[in-house]
Amino acid sequence: MNNNNIAYGNNKNTQSLSVQKEVDKTNLNNMPSYPIISFGAKSNKEKLAYIGVENFPNPEILKRYTEAIEANEDVLLCQIHKDFYSKLLDCNSLDEAKEIYPEFSGVINAKDIPIKEYNSALKKIANNEVEGVTIENLSLIMLKKHYAEALGYARKEDYFGLDAKTNQNLFNKLNIKILNREYFLTINRETPERRAICAQNTQKLWQDSEYREGRSEDARKRWENPEYREMRERSLEQQWADPKKREAQAEAMRRMHQVEGFEEKRIASIKKGWQDPQRREELLKINQQNVASRWANPENRAKMSEFMKKKWQDPKYRETICSGISERMKERWKDPLYIAFKTDAKLAQWADPEFREYMSETMKAHWEDPQYREKMAIYSEALKLAWEMHPEISEEMSRIADEFPGLGKILTKYKNGGKITQQEEKLMMAYYKKCHQVMPNFTWIVGQTQKEILAEWKKNGDI
Repeated sequence: MNNNNIAYGNNKNTQSLSVQKEVDKTNLNNMPSYPIISFGAKSNKEKLAYIGVENFPNPEILKRYTEAIEANEDVLLCQIHKDFYSKLLDCNSLDEAKEIYPEFSGVINAKDIPIKEYNSALKKIANNEVEGVTIENLSLIMLKKHYAEALGYARKEDYFGLDAKTNQNLFNKLNIKILNREYFLTINRETPERRAICAQNTQKLWQDSEYREGRSEDARKRWENPEYREMRERSLEQQWADPKKREAQAEAMRRMHQVEGFEEKRIASIKKGWQDPQRREELLKINQQNVASRWANPENRAKMSEFMKKKWQDPKYRETICSGISERMKERWKDPLYIAFKTDAKLAQWADPEFREYMSETMKAHWEDPQYREKMAIYSEALKLAWEMHPEISEEMSRIADEFPGLGKILTKYKNGGKITQQEEKLMMAYYKKCHQVMPNFTWIVGQTQKEILAEWKKNGDI
């Protein structure tokens, strides 16, 4: 027989053709190829591209896997594989296994091999020198171990003390096809035992600064790929559309934030990254691209609007979001790094022409609505009163405005709905940035006062 049909990565046979036909039905053979950077970060689509559709041992496994990918189900290939071959473990004979699994039709029963063709391993097994296996059940046991239990052939403890070379020779002799290398690596690395080992190794690797930098570079390359970003956005949208997955994700985040020291480490990490000018520029660029991409799509805007409306109708959600938010935001706006981040992010957002055009059209549409104008008139009165209650802030802002010649005209034009240039926009944002540096929480103070005024008016029936 041709040993190339057995070796890793060379499963080009009639089985492969049937697999290819199956995947054609799923339209996944034309999917975009994503960069293979590191195994741990691969999505199921990337794993499929990494393995190759022709290297699946059975078309039914490929079909189940591609269906799961299309449905955006969070599944592991190793689980699909083991579920599929679970019946093999109950087989009592090789003929029974062949009847259930056509891919084993060519497997030779060891007892049918002429004695004169025995190699050294078969001779030992025939002489009962290898504990746990006989010539009569050898072929079936080898199938069960390699396919049903997804064991490689290199570990002596898995194969009666036989070494890798001996096992490979037995596979060849019995005409058992060894699972494709990429396929086997994928299912092997997905098992809980292997993942635990990988987690331990990764923890050690993350102590190396060069390794961390390399992984960060990998992540940056991924996000520079528009197809990858679009795929991730679709995936997240589908996940958040499922109430069960939303709740599971929220619960996972709650548990994570309850871990002692997690919040401090997270904030320290963000600050460290933001202090690096190059990294800050990259983050702003990515943020600008993502925002522009999402808001340029009317369907995305409508979905997000409807989603948030439904969320706010849930009292539990409002309570969760609003509980303690005032105090948290007050503390955040005392942090110069947070102020710089928010200001720079806003500048980057407004530097995008499409976003400015969208905001302009949105505001025009709002002001054409009588109910919106009436509501904004009330908000405006409350805000005006709030400013009057904090003259010290107004005086300080006026003093800072003197440092920006021409600012008064720009602010007047902007407040009256006029269109300002990008240069005027930059000057206005630089002014507000300086205000935040001098008075870190002034917007929160005024906004909170405005909310209190509106609440009082509502309570008294004035609005």
